Amino acid sequence: MTGEDSTVKETGGGVADYNSPYYVHPSDTPRQMQVNELLSDKNYADWAQEMENFLFAKNKFGFVDGSIKKPEKMSKEYAQWMRVDAMIKGWLTTAMEKDIRGSVKYAYTAAEIWSDLQERFGKESAPRAYELKNKIINTHQDGSSVSAYYTRLRSIWDEIQSVFPMPRCTCNGCTCEVGKRLVEHQEKEKLYEFLMGLDGDFSVIKTQILANKPTPSLSTAYHLVAEDERQKQISEDKRPNAESAAFKAYIPKNRDNRNVKGKGKQEEAKHCTHCDRDGHLKEGCFKRIGYPDWWPGKVKEERPSPKASCVERGSRVINGLTEEQYEEFLERFKDKTNDEGSERVANMTGRTNGKTNWVVDSGATEHTTYLGDILENKRKNNHELPITIPNGDAIPVKGKGDYTLPGGVKIKGILHVPDFTCNLLSVSRLAKDLQCSVTFYPDFFVMQGLRSGNLIGAGKCEGGLYRLKMFVEERKAMSVSISRWHERLGHTSQERLGKVDFLKGVSLNLRNKICDSCSKAKHTRSSFNLSEIKTKECFELLHCDVWGKYRFQSLSGANFFLTIVDDYSRHVWVFLIKRKSDASTCLVNFCKMIKTQFDKVVKRIRCDNGGEFTSNAMVDFYANQGILLETTCPHTSQQNGVVERKHQHLLDTARALRFGAKLPKRFWGECVLTAAYIINRLPSKTIGDKTPYEKLYNQRAEYDHMRVFGCLVYFWSIDTKGDKFEERGKPGIFLGYPKGIKGYKIYDIGSKKMVVSRDVKFHEDNFVFPQRQDQDIDDMFTVSIDNHDKQQINVEVEPIEKGNEPSYGPENNSQNEQRNNGHASEAQHVVEPGCGPEGSLENNQHMGEDSGPINQEADEGNGPVDCHEDFFRDESTERPKRNKAPPKHLNDFVVNLPPSVDHTHPASTQDASTVYPSAHYISYNNFSSNHKRFLAAITTSVEPKNFKQAMQDPKWVEAMQREIQALEQNNTWTIESLPEGKRAIDSKWVYKIKYKPNGEVERYKARLVARGFTQVEGEDFHDTFAPVAKLVTVRTLLAVATKRNWFIRQLDVNNAFLHGDLDEEVFMKIPQGFLKENEDRVCRLRKSLYGLKQASRNWYQKFTNALIGLGFTTSRADHSLFLYNNNGVFLAILIYVDDVILVGNDMKKIEEIKDCLHSQFSIKDLGHLKYFLGIEVANTSQGLVLSQRKYTLDILEDSGMEGCRPSSFPIEQNLKLDTREDDPVVDAGCYRRLIGRLLYLQATRPDVAFSVNCLSQFVSDPRQSHMDAVYRVLQYLKATPGQGILLPKGDGENLIAYSDSDWLGCPMTRRSRTGYVVFLGGAPISWKTKKQSVVSRSSAEAEYRAMATTVSELIWLRWLLGELGVPQSSPTMMFCDNQAARSIANNPVFHERTKHVEMDCYFVRERIESKEVCTVPIESRLQLADLFTKGLGAARLRFLLDKLGVVDLHAPA
Repeated sequence: MTGEDSTVKETGGGVADYNSPYYVHPSDTPRQMQVNELLSDKNYADWAQEMENFLFAKNKFGFVDGSIKKPEKMSKEYAQWMRVDAMIKGWLTTAMEKDIRGSVKYAYTAAEIWSDLQERFGKESAPRAYELKNKIINTHQDGSSVSAYYTRLRSIWDEIQSVFPMPRCTCNGCTCEVGKRLVEHQEKEKLYEFLMGLDGDFSVIKTQILANKPTPSLSTAYHLVAEDERQKQISEDKRPNAESAAFKAYIPKNRDNRNVKGKGKQEEAKHCTHCDRDGHLKEGCFKRIGYPDWWPGKVKEERPSPKASCVERGSRVINGLTEEQYEEFLERFKDKTNDEGSERVANMTGRTNGKTNWVVDSGATEHTTYLGDILENKRKNNHELPITIPNGDAIPVKGKGDYTLPGGVKIKGILHVPDFTCNLLSVSRLAKDLQCSVTFYPDFFVMQGLRSGNLIGAGKCEGGLYRLKMFVEERKAMSVSISRWHERLGHTSQERLGKVDFLKGVSLNLRNKICDSCSKAKHTRSSFNLSEIKTKECFELLHCDVWGKYRFQSLSGANFFLTIVDDYSRHVWVFLIKRKSDASTCLVNFCKMIKTQFDKVVKRIRCDNGGEFTSNAMVDFYANQGILLETTCPHTSQQNGVVERKHQHLLDTARALRFGAKLPKRFWGECVLTAAYIINRLPSKTIGDKTPYEKLYNQRAEYDHMRVFGCLVYFWSIDTKGDKFEERGKPGIFLGYPKGIKGYKIYDIGSKKMVVSRDVKFHEDNFVFPQRQDQDIDDMFTVSIDNHDKQQINVEVEPIEKGNEPSYGPENNSQNEQRNNGHASEAQHVVEPGCGPEGSLENNQHMGEDSGPINQEADEGNGPVDCHEDFFRDESTERPKRNKAPPKHLNDFVVNLPPSVDHTHPASTQDASTVYPSAHYISYNNFSSNHKRFLAAITTSVEPKNFKQAMQDPKWVEAMQREIQALEQNNTWTIESLPEGKRAIDSKWVYKIKYKPNGEVERYKARLVARGFTQVEGEDFHDTFAPVAKLVTVRTLLAVATKRNWFIRQLDVNNAFLHGDLDEEVFMKIPQGFLKENEDRVCRLRKSLYGLKQASRNWYQKFTNALIGLGFTTSRADHSLFLYNNNGVFLAILIYVDDVILVGNDMKKIEEIKDCLHSQFSIKDLGHLKYFLGIEVANTSQGLVLSQRKYTLDILEDSGMEGCRPSSFPIEQNLKLDTREDDPVVDAGCYRRLIGRLLYLQATRPDVAFSVNCLSQFVSDPRQSHMDAVYRVLQYLKATPGQGILLPKGDGENLIAYSDSDWLGCPMTRRSRTGYVVFLGGAPISWKTKKQSVVSRSSAEAEYRAMATTVSELIWLRWLLGELGVPQSSPTMMFCDNQAARSIANNPVFHERTKHVEMDCYFVRERIESKEVCTVPIESRLQLADLFTKGLGAARLRFLLDKLGVVDLHAPA
């Protein structure tokens, strides 16, 4: 815009008024860019702020906010106003993205544009506010500078203020001060957010800021943190390197007189009013905010010890130790004395003493001791050189020997130096001899193995010397956390843990920790007072009682258990019994055992008045043995309080074990037995803090073999049957310690039997059974996993065996406690629950102890475990499912309650938390590495769905450019003006990725497709017919090629429809992305283009002429099939638009044909057939496997059913679908899309043909029941996504068929259903399910119509096979299970029941007489066509699919 054209509002003197809003500078143009970023749907707040600033600076904001009104047309200012408004409109639209610009380009004024943008983008956005708040929470310093971190926060705060501005006080004069308090509240909130995101290095300054009263402002806090950051940077610059610092002693200097370099006059001028010193200000005074650790002049009293208790959560100062174990180190080794008051020993000059007090010294080169009597293998050596101590004295060495520290650590080569009164351990010798690391901390040191990380020893810093303190019991206590010992010892109390020998003195902080199992199991009323022990020896008095009857049987079939407690030792024995009367036999056998094993007799038995103890037989037994019976008074169980309290203790512990392991209630017996075993090994106050085991056997109990009850284990399998490739480890559940066997009791998950084995690996962090909230534990186990016998297929390179067992084992790599593996060759004992002679002690005496310690350690790990459904389910605890129905008063209303999980709109975390992930139902282990790469490529590659997505990827931009170049080189169109009366059709881009056989991308193919559906017949097209290859032809051709070992290649035509000439006059708009500005011309098509009505016919004619010229002939059975047969060379070409399959027996001729086609049509050779029309082709040792795995997964993903629960059958048996008016209506578009995609899935999935055919008849008016049935089909596909058909190499080339019908199968029309399947040498090549066109009056009539349909298909297939060189010389067998239909086919006499199907009778009978077809009887249970006429259950469906040749190469093993 020139100066002459500038709009100027002149003042009275004719001079331009530059302050007028109508003034426009000569340099202003409408296409000026006035903001930093174009307006998008995400940055309106920033954009509007920049645009407002610009318009204010130009004095033009009144035009957009409406304050400068539009003048009347007759006004002198009208033209000026319109010109300025047009200028502003240009500024606004230039600063927008193209999509937004298109939505406002027809606005009349700039104010309309501004108002529209405010309405669309300026309103409060809850999602954006949530996003910003979440961004605030996740913004941390992460090592960046304080300034950069604060800048990031400030930008987010400003954007939040623009999205949600702070409310302002509206009262006049504002006496309420609400606005002021809101500002202060917001300022504090920003301060806390700023401090929370700082790194851990600023923990001290954060504490100082928060401790100040009043709380400092945000700017003050930022200043303090920035000053702290600068001080640290200064100290780091001045800090000496680590190597030199290790040998440097710091000499304090006079602070006032030292010469500080690098400080200018400005810093020297700073004066602190707090400490009255120069060089800093009050805000950064260390006397006020605290000295940092790096401050060299900091005195010891002011510097806190850098203990690990100050380390933030999640960090580990000592590798291999948990936080809890590290806290125990602090408690054990914290410095409780004042170092200043202790005796100072400089460099070990011999002033310390103590018998076995070993000092760990990094300055010593050899181990020394002055105590010769403690050395082992002592050797006198007069030739040893003397040692030199720091003061320069040389001390003679008298000998050398070894010493074993408590705990078994042996130190070799210790020098005996009597004149050096100190026991020294050299750090360098320790690290080399023991292969360990020695790490020193301010209050202690630790010694850990280099490889295992296990603790070897530790010590405390006393008087400035590190002394070795930690040995056997301490190492055992510290190697495993206190919480883990709490679980191992049956969730025992803190008091009892503290009395275990090796845990004595260990700091136990269980009171501050919540144990869910203990809280659930041990919450009781106050206990009774304990009775005193008045007996003098074991078995002087026994307390007995029976617990039960429990409503759930144990694994051994028991409903009761007998408890016997020895009064003197408080040792407890537990016996699981089926009936109360069995307690008498157990008690008698127990007394005999006491006599034999302990050579003692029972003197007294105290019990209640139960008949099992006071029967005549038992009274006689007491009299014969001289036992005195003591019974309680009626209803006075307190007199038998010892065993009653023991019952409570047993049940508390057993419940805690069950809850911790998440076991069903049928495992209660093993919980009680293990509880008794554990209780006998826990100290008790009643017996002087000793264990019952120690009181009874006079030896301490062992704990090393104990593990967490109910955890996942793997035990050695002996069921290999000599097979070297069978499983060596089997998964199980640890259920306690058997009596008399040095092993562990394991519940075998696979065989559901109890076994005993010592070759066990433990995973104490993992439990087999899942856990769910707000649900009873026994109702949780309803996981459904369908495991069918799969046909073993050898794929590509080598076979992979598949079984029916689910996969068990760790999957997550988390930090676990280290264990050593124990191995032995003992075979495990299989224990059948409830076996053995009834009433014998061996059958009933499941004692809670074993005969000796089990010296075995195991590995630990973690990971989820999958099990069979019937293993999880507890049959005795299942509750019947009640039918749920909406209330009757809501029958007249439409009520749609939201489901618990909406799979159609999954949450962001749903994929990670789904119970049924897709990975459980699909595997790639059966394929070679090349085929895996190919499957990964077609699965992970994403094809753009529209032009906008394609423009984001340069590869697709290049593909579109190549397509346009090919179109122009082929003279596909000419650019012309659109004639009057003509209309131009539109076009769109379609994108496809072509792959090589090894999975590499062959090319990115972009197709320009004309929207031919807008063409008018007779005007711009006439004939549209073009043959398309039938899927039956595809399967037949591949089956024949597989059986005859022909070569199979796949070809692709670069631009198929470009080669068809176009006779009609068709105009098309210029393709998207190539339209130039101000271009109004269109493309007149000279040749065919994708999408045109006549395009496929033109292309087919062109390609046919080319093949005929090469010697091919068109098949009469399928016009898309072309055959070449000359001098023993046979080739077949099958075309489907631009995808071509070429098979033949002569590779040289195949190459010749490819070269000829390439010269005419630019053919691409894609190699071996791998992926054709969405069908995946896998070459196995048995033949070809066709599947639609990716297509199935895409359907599940697009429908939101990836996380659905799988089903073992696609449709319910006897399900009758109809169109009921009271059934709720569903989205018809969604239903039709699903049915349309499922229809094509039948190409390789005969198992869903019947279900999809039934559901497809409701596409015009789908209801909720129909949609539910579709979801059932999707659930079935979820369980078998990779299932397909096998085209075997063998089994001959004979054609056979199965025909069946379902009489009156349709509940709405009462029409019957036809179903058939045809095999070529065992390969399923054709199948169909269809409702008959008329109602059949009898089942024979329905069967005969089905036979007629099958015969028609057989005649066509025989014709096709004859052309493929597979003639059928013998009649084709057609199996039918209806005797009447077979009789009609073979009997020329018609009667009343058949005269209305006379035409079908003649048709079938002629084919039978001509020996083309013959009917064969078959049993109904073997009728394979049943699959296509009715819904089947899981077992029947699996049976028929196996017979049909359906396999699943992707089924997980």
